Amino acid sequence: MGAERKIIVEPRFRGPPESGNGGYVSGLMARHLVGGEDGAEVTLRLPIPLGRDLTLEARNGTLNLTEGDALIAEACAKPLNIDVPEPPDVADVARASERGGSFEDSPYNNCFVCGRQRAVGKGLRVFAGAIDGRRIVAAPWIPYAELADETGHVDPMYHWGALDCPGAEALSLDERRPITTGRMHGRVYQPAEVGETCRVIGWEIGRDGRKLYSGTAVFKENGALSAAALTTWIEIKTAS
Repeated sequence: MGAERKIIVEPRFRGPPESGNGGYVSGLMARHLVGGEDGAEVTLRLPIPLGRDLTLEARNGTLNLTEGDALIAEACAKPLNIDVPEPPDVADVARASERGGSFEDSPYNNCFVCGRQRAVGKGLRVFAGAIDGRRIVAAPWIPYAELADETGHVDPMYHWGALDCPGAEALSLDERRPITTGRMHGRVYQPAEVGETCRVIGWEIGRDGRKLYSGTAVFKENGALSAAALTTWIEIKTAS
């Protein structure tokens, strides 16, 4: 038996209305994972319960998130290697964000990352929209003070949140389909600073049946790569 700690995913960190945002929860697990500085891979097995006591347990190099006997997610250290496209310029990113994010008619309109219902200071407000002439989506992200950790930089787990929803948007450029985060393989290279205007991008990598793959990246205001992720999404079966 490894070391255990109790956590609660507060309802404000929701993605879908009844479960935690996959990027935020992946970042929370990566934050507690020993040896994940060069990258961490987090596999989400079940929807993440909100407002309930969950257990993080380290065992044989893997960090498990459980509720009772149910395995919700597991994380392991794994270096990330990903080719990241050049980000669009600031003006193009700003224009793209005007048509991005989850609006009132979406079940994700209160998502911690992309929900437009979230006021400034209450959500990440990463509204990724299509960039004209390129197969990518992009959005600005301005981290607020409450996202800082004890070092004064933006806590890495919030970078993982910012890396989540733009990946789904990148997979919806041609057709919007119901998908959920299955696995995130990410790394934070240089944490962002509170108040700087970052650029977040997402792009499609490929598809394999019900599995879809996207890349996402956060760039600091000076253009340096802040964080990146390769995400596997699972298409949700719907009644015909």
